Amino acid sequence: MLKADTTWTWDPNQEKAFERIKESLCNPPVLALYDCKKSVYLSADASSYGIGAILYQIKDSSKLPIAYASRTLSATERGYAQIEKEALAIVWGCEKFHDYIVGLTVNIETDHKPLVPIFMHKALDGLSPRLQRMKLKMMRYTYQVQYIPGKDLVIADALSRSPIEGREDEELSEEITANIQMVIATLPATDKTVRNLASSEIG
Repeated sequence: MLKADTTWTWDPNQEKAFERIKESLCNPPVLALYDCKKSVYLSADASSYGIGAILYQIKDSSKLPIAYASRTLSATERGYAQIEKEALAIVWGCEKFHDYIVGLTVNIETDHKPLVPIFMHKALDGLSPRLQRMKLKMMRYTYQVQYIPGKDLVIADALSRSPIEGREDEELSEEITANIQMVIATLPATDKTVRNLASSEIG
């Protein structure tokens, strides 16, 4: 229809398709306006190459999507164990939707059941270093983690399998950041360092 040599036609098939498009644009899953007075839910999932998350609220028993997000995993992240990828999806989803959930209790949904005790009950010293760092990042949020069967976590699963292409140089690798922090933490304190810190506190 857009080519110069194409004959313009508008028969019942085109009319039907046009009406379906209009209906789709005006009905769920159209993004809803965020209501800070309602409970907020975050579903997150991970595939072998991507992570996805959806933020939604419930109104009249219907799930109303507020925002969607996905990205590809970096080469380093693709080497993570699956439980670490699933945890990363949760952490990244919370950070992505930080402005919506900070200061509120967010209900997090995952289809990876072992993550429920890890985020809810397990002590840091019982986790691997990578999971420790992820749980530490979550300490800025108030949350509940709930297991949802994979068949009911359709949208987050679809987002993780069709992620938006990411750039590995957008942020420092988690491993590099952790190593830098470890080196800084183990640097010996000199007299000069102590004096500088003391003077800065006084000033």
